Amino acid sequence: MYLAYTYFIHNRITGQFYYGSRYKNIKLKRTPEQDFWKYYFTSSTLIKHLIKLYGKDSFDVELLFRNSDIEECFWKEQDYIKDKINNPLCLNRYYLDKESGKKTFSLVGLSKEELSDIKVKKQDTWSKKSKEKKEEHRNNIVLGHAAMSSEAIQESVQKVLSSKKGKWEEIGKLISRGHKDRTPEEQIIASGHYSEAQKKKYAALTSEEKEAKSKKISESVKLMHRNRSEDKKKKSIEKRRQTMENKNVRRRISKKINKTRFPDNA
Repeated sequence: MYLAYTYFIHNRITGQFYYGSRYKNIKLKRTPEQDFWKYYFTSSTLIKHLIKLYGKDSFDVELLFRNSDIEECFWKEQDYIKDKINNPLCLNRYYLDKESGKKTFSLVGLSKEELSDIKVKKQDTWSKKSKEKKEEHRNNIVLGHAAMSSEAIQESVQKVLSSKKGKWEEIGKLISRGHKDRTPEEQIIASGHYSEAQKKKYAALTSEEKEAKSKKISESVKLMHRNRSEDKKKKSIEKRRQTMENKNVRRRISKKINKTRFPDNA
């Protein structure tokens, strides 16, 4: 039977974990067991980043709940997140309260002043909404884009993009922090997993798709570089030079590691 489901993902290397729910497998005519961690690996960019670094086999995954009612699975997911939201290893950033419709964000890493400011802003924004708007807000979150018109979806996307403007660099630093804290040997292993995954993905493309991909990347890089100021161009070139030097260092370390592990092949 095709059911919606709630799931749990745990990375054994970092200890980080994530809760989610899924219902699109019903339309695709897949059971939770046929769908989860075979075709669907969550919509979380943080989990996807960990998969690239460590591979799919570094995760423990579990189906926590199944139901024909999509909303039941969604609210089950919110209950699980609510219990763990302030755990530093929890990758879910917020949960939705079923009764009030309010979002409660993770408190990890925030000062009392920041928490107070967030609380005041949230209460002020929510208090201005009408009862109908609050109910509409809850329904949209539960059903997602599936319950929205094309115009509403576009408006929703634009709101998200506007809210993230100027924050992408901060998000990128947060995601890459774990990699920077690794030893050179650990970085090599993680980079190797990512490299192999990219090679497999590229190998599966047709010659036309490969050509189109290369052209798109080249044009994007040229456009990005052309729009930079002279100072930023110099910094970009220096950063690229430093990256290549670091790669050479990692290669030399990798050779030393391999000689130690496999002396007969040296």
